Amino acid sequence: MSRPALARSTPCPSATPTVPEPGRPAWVDPDLFPFASRFLAVDGHRIHYVDEGSGPVLLLLHPGPGWCGYFHEFVRELRTSFRCVAPDYPGFGLSVAANGYRYSVREHSGAIERFIETLGLGDITLLVHDAGGPIGLGVAARRPNWFRAFVLTSTFAFPLDDFPQVRFMLRLVSSPPFRVLQALTNFLPRLVVNAAPRRRRLSTAEKRLITAAFPDPAHRLRILTLFRSLATDRQYLTSVEEGARRHLAAHPALILFGEKDPARAAGFDARLRRLFPRHQSFTVAAEQHFPHLAAAPEMIERIRAFGRWVDAE
Repeated sequence: MSRPALARSTPCPSATPTVPEPGRPAWVDPDLFPFASRFLAVDGHRIHYVDEGSGPVLLLLHPGPGWCGYFHEFVRELRTSFRCVAPDYPGFGLSVAANGYRYSVREHSGAIERFIETLGLGDITLLVHDAGGPIGLGVAARRPNWFRAFVLTSTFAFPLDDFPQVRFMLRLVSSPPFRVLQALTNFLPRLVVNAAPRRRRLSTAEKRLITAAFPDPAHRLRILTLFRSLATDRQYLTSVEEGARRHLAAHPALILFGEKDPARAAGFDARLRRLFPRHQSFTVAAEQHFPHLAAAPEMIERIRAFGRWVDAE
């Protein structure tokens, strides 16, 4: 499929600030996150995002227990090939949610849709992980003309009727006893940074970049509210899958899952391959549900190669 030529990106300056950006919390390590923080007013939200590089737009949507800093290695490396735009969902990371916001998958998808529209993004390659899949692919199913291609990493875009074990786990971690544990200990982000990476151990600073984004019970419980909606909002997830089947099947997709990801064992990647027939599909050896943390270089090279494949179509 031929496409109009797009401007190629130019390398960004490599200088790294030595002190935090004014107004940013100290846990945003400038060595790991050497990007300017930008903010956009959207429907009463103050959405934080980074916008680095030039060329085709790569929109990165973070997992439930994360914020845009989760993708710091991806933005640092891929900004030489793409315009990397990575927002925080309202109430996550450095974003501030409007009064009355409820942190559900449906609301996050609506907020990201308005973010894209307000920023004027188009011809987007969408990179999603975990809960970012139903959030971002919901936007794409409603606005297919905004999107060029998809990078689907350990995620899904369908109701969980055929995956009762996954739905049970989402209900379990959003149950009242677990909510108490999460509120008091920040259990999920701590589990992610300590147990998920397989190829290497994260540094203390790398761990803090994720866990410190959830400093109090209110922030910590927003993860569980999002997960609960993934388990219960069947109508929304059905609309995502039906919209993807109708409007997105012709779009190229790169499907990347950790080899040991329970979601892959359950069949998520196989379902995505059927939903996106024009795909490339790979596993990330030894990694689980958060392969970005320990295998970023391999995934980045896959994304670069996929971008060249899309350009050549």
